[in-house]
Amino acid sequence: MATNPFPGGNRNTAVPSDNGWDEYRRYVTTELTRLGTAVDRNALTIAAQYTAILVELAKLQVCVGRLQVKAGIWGMVGGLMGAGIIIGAWILRGGP
Repeated sequence: MATNPFPGGNRNTAVPSDNGWDEYRRYVTTELTRLGTAVDRNALTIAAQYTAILVELAKLQVCVGRLQVKAGIWGMVGGLMGAGIIIGAWILRGGP
């Protein structure tokens, strides 16, 4: 942890124009650099996670499409079975 940048450790104390400001300037520059690096690292992590989420979403969309096709086929088979039973019963009764 960096030392207190304020002379005398008091925030209300005026910053002298000589060596006190140079120390504070170095502290601020160091902190800004550190925070900028952390932001860049987090942005890369978020971008990688976003890409992974998009890949998984694409996989889910393919799976949902397959399930919709299967549901349509099974619905058609069920409808044809019902129609087949009705037609079979109609034929067994002797037609019209």
